[in-house]
Amino acid sequence: MKTTRLAQGMMAVLAMLALAGCANYGTKLEFKKGELYYTENVTEAEAKKLGDYLLAQGYFDDTETRTVQLDKKDGTPHVRFVVKEEYQTSPKSIELFTPIGAELSKEVFGNAKIVVDICNETLETKQTITTAAAEQPA
Repeated sequence: MKTTRLAQGMMAVLAMLALAGCANYGTKLEFKKGELYYTENVTEAEAKKLGDYLLAQGYFDDTETRTVQLDKKDGTPHVRFVVKEEYQTSPKSIELFTPIGAELSKEVFGNAKIVVDICNETLETKQTITTAAAEQPA
């Protein structure tokens, strides 16, 4: 009887771990209260560069937990910002994140095209912005 309870307990723990594994957003780096997850498509150095930049710009700070994920699809960086529900589908988010995307392209990704995804708390994409740094006059 004791073995059965132990086995049941172990099965329950394994089931919880399996469920937790379904919400794997990648490897987590912390920058004050900021959380930056990066997938296997991204190097740790690329993720740290983005995190350091967001920290230097004040996006990551000690006042509020903010979550960002960095991924790459077909070589294009995808910077995925979790935002509050009321901003997930708001046109204001496009207005606010378009210049942020251009700045990230220039300062973090060498003027490359990037995709900025505006996401909910489970990193489900609600809006997408494709951007690159503004062309500099010759």
